[in-house]
Amino acid sequence: MVMVLEQRISEILLVCLEQRILEILLVRLEQRISEILLVVLEQRIFSEILLVVLEQRISEILLVVLEQRISEILLVVLEQRISEILLVVLEQRISEILLVVLEQRISEILLVVLEQRISEILLVVLEQRISEILLVVLEQRISEILLVVLEQRISEILLVVLEQRISEILLVVLEQRILEILLVHLEQRILEILLVLLE
Repeated sequence: MVMVLEQRISEILLVCLEQRILEILLVRLEQRISEILLVVLEQRIFSEILLVVLEQRISEILLVVLEQRISEILLVVLEQRISEILLVVLEQRISEILLVVLEQRISEILLVVLEQRISEILLVVLEQRISEILLVVLEQRISEILLVVLEQRISEILLVVLEQRISEILLVVLEQRILEILLVHLEQRILEILLVLLE
């Protein structure tokens, strides 16, 4: 009867001890998980701040590049416009001089023929010049559109790659930390059980 009572008491004590150990381990595990979550949250906030700073820097760089590109395009357009104006003024001046000379030196019939011929030549030159200007403007516009699309695509790709890399790093760190915690608790549990068995 005493042996049975001792065994029963031992079993009850063992159950109580295991419950107490489990409660302690549960509390420690909850505390550790809270600490890990806090660290992960801090890292996430830091990553978001870095992302915002990186986006701002990229925006500034792209803005500078865009301003430089616009300046270059405006300079080219201004040079072309000045050349066109000078060409028009020169053509007008030459036309006036030739007209005066022709009026003085040539008869009315030759003057009419010459005026027709000049009109045809000027029309052809004007058509060619308009075609060239339209071609240049179209090329510039296509280049601007391609530059904007390329800048947007690069920004999107960089953002996606950065998010993926941060997620992978956080996942690896979390897995390693959880494994370490579980290993430590498992070792403690084994030691406690061995200690109980030895006692």
